[in-house]
Amino acid sequence: QRLRELVQQMQEDISRKAHISEEAFNTIGLRVAQLEEEKDTLVQICEHATNEADRLRACVSELTKGGEQLRAEKAQLAAEKRNLKDRVERVERENKHAVFENDRLKATGLELQRDRASLAKDLAAIKLHKHELWASYAQL
Repeated sequence: QRLRELVQQMQEDISRKAHISEEAFNTIGLRVAQLEEEKDTLVQICEHATNEADRLRACVSELTKGGEQLRAEKAQLAAEKRNLKDRVERVERENKHAVFENDRLKATGLELQRDRASLAKDLAAIKLHKHELWASYAQL
């Protein structure tokens, strides 16, 4: 009797332990499945991050090329600006010279007008004197 009770108790213990082990196995299986899903999710996240990093590297490359192009254009514009500044300075010098020359020509023009007026006056006096001489000659 005692042996049967012990055997039955052992069978119950074994059955209980087997049930606990089965539950633990099922729990472990569920946890493994859950971890597999998390691993798949993490793999997808890593792939997405890798793709995004590649895209960002391509953007950086394009921006670098654009920056180089802008630096080249900036240098070209700076050269054009220096050329224009030189041209403006040259034109300003030429304009000052032209203004000076214009003023000189105006002064010369005024002198010529005075000389012309003086010559016209002299011519009128000569003509008058000529008429007087002819008149004197005619009286002789």
